[in-house]
Amino acid sequence: MAFIETRLPDDVRYGMLSGPVFNTEIIELNSGREQRNVGWSQPRREYQVEYVRDLTQLKALHSFFRITQGMAHGFRLKDWLDYRVEQAEGIIGTGVGTSETVYQLSKLYFYDSLQSYTPVTKVVSGSVTVYRNGSVFPSSGNWSLDYNTGIITMTAGQAGHTLQWSGEFDVPVRFNTDKLSA
Repeated sequence: MAFIETRLPDDVRYGMLSGPVFNTEIIELNSGREQRNVGWSQPRREYQVEYVRDLTQLKALHSFFRITQGMAHGFRLKDWLDYRVEQAEGIIGTGVGTSETVYQLSKLYFYDSLQSYTPVTKVVSGSVTVYRNGSVFPSSGNWSLDYNTGIITMTAGQAGHTLQWSGEFDVPVRFNTDKLSA
């Protein structure tokens, strides 16, 4: 599958329905209890772009759909419900080295005492701030980021330091059909 590092146009995605989707199989046992099997470690996201307000939006969607060739090519999408990471949510990790070390950016989701992490792979260029022990850690000579993978390479001393980030990200998606009915 090819991936196009372009967002679905803003005017098309505004007003879409969205949310995470999990894959859980529930098996009823003879004892009356249930066994739950979780199929995916991370949820997939599902979006419905059904609300196109005018001809300009329809033309933009039509062009974008042709460029992606329906389901053939993935693309970036801004999920208005989940596109920003605050410093407390932006997890890089605890530094382990003094030379070049690679980390995956992650977002922490928490509710009460419960928490879950998800990797962030499609970072919005120019939106990222990195923190070392709570203070801004400038990029100049200290780190570099691949905005298409969410892989950050630390090039300066990070051993034992708490590393966090803040910024914006997109979601990698594809159309789930090869037919655009308009």
